[in-house]
Amino acid sequence: MTAVPLLSGYAPLPGTFDEILAADGPRPPFARVLDALARLTTDELARLQQLAEQALLHQGVTFSVYADNRGTEKIFPFCLIPRLVAAADFAHLERGLEQRLRALSAFLDDVYGEQAILAAGVIPAEMVLGAAGYQPTLRGVKPPGGVRIHIAGVDLIRDPAGTWQVLEDNLRTPSGVSYVVENRTISKRVIPRLLDRARVHRVDHYPTKLAETLRAVSPRPGDDTTAVVLTPGPYNSAYFEHSFLARTMGLELVTAPDLFVDGDVVYCKTTRGPRRIDVIYRRTDETFLDPEVFRPDSVLGVRGPDARLRRRQRRAGQRARQRRRR
Repeated sequence: MTAVPLLSGYAPLPGTFDEILAADGPRPPFARVLDALARLTTDELARLQQLAEQALLHQGVTFSVYADNRGTEKIFPFCLIPRLVAAADFAHLERGLEQRLRALSAFLDDVYGEQAILAAGVIPAEMVLGAAGYQPTLRGVKPPGGVRIHIAGVDLIRDPAGTWQVLEDNLRTPSGVSYVVENRTISKRVIPRLLDRARVHRVDHYPTKLAETLRAVSPRPGDDTTAVVLTPGPYNSAYFEHSFLARTMGLELVTAPDLFVDGDVVYCKTTRGPRRIDVIYRRTDETFLDPEVFRPDSVLGVRGPDARLRRRQRRAGQRARQRRRR
């Protein structure tokens, strides 16, 4: 293998795990990538990094950062050299993550159902029932199709021995995949040869897979299904991702004022009249969804049918009291 000028004088720190280099040299799965890196100088790498960051900025691949009540737009951190995972490692991870998500789904079914795991004392009840994310209002509610985890973002790290560890499970509104897709597009433009040598798996089919996942839980047949992406609005820090996913999936991007509930059905206001909505991919935390049930100060949610009924009942009671006074 050719020497890599970029890595001259570099050695992994003691007690850490380097994904590409071992103590005795490059790890075998990444030898082809290091051969491609050997052709780059530090000046070339800096120039390519600058080109990539300019492309991200011009395409609006940014997120909002708020400090001192002022917001600024920043590009998502971008590293020109991809973080590589060997195919054998990825296959092992895939099996483990699928197993983990099935277990988490069963756990959620239980704590929002019979709560047998709490009764058995496997997990202290106060740890679940007292958690900020637990919603007692939803106990007994069964999701369409029995699916509780449609999309998951699992944060992974490696310990000094190289063993994969789960840092965090994001099961509500995991974000960041749009930056993965956009970064890959930029990388293919800027370092096509490096990606070709690495033989990386594609990621641009993610929006298609996500759209299929949403339609799979629709109460109506696929061709009749109408799905939307619900965003808190353009001031949300991840608004770029909301608009990106809606556009690439071919779905409407809506905010709460675009929707209303009649009976047990959600409708979207359109120029051609109300349109029934079957699936909502929400990028709003559940506590903001229905101000009658969760947070009464929320302006990001849609009042449910029970709330409409209660309002009618209140108005009818007020009219009855006025008649009696007269």
